[in-house]
Amino acid sequence: MGKAKSRSICQLPKVSTVSGRSSSITNAFINAILPVHKPADDEVLEALAILEMSADNIRCAYCGDKNTSGIT
Repeated sequence: MGKAKSRSICQLPKVSTVSGRSSSITNAFINAILPVHKPADDEVLEALAILEMSADNIRCAYCGDKNTSGIT
């Protein structure tokens, strides 16, 4: 089997999106119709309590690092 043929057999599948297409118009449409639920303050506090965190000390739930939590 030649190099070119073996490469085509071993390639990973292409990345797909939620809509199955990579069109920016399709993605914009999907994002426009998806419902967005903003949690209430008591829901945020309940989630933090479950994670054993406080509002002034939020960290990554996996590694505990404050820098990887997305909060600056």
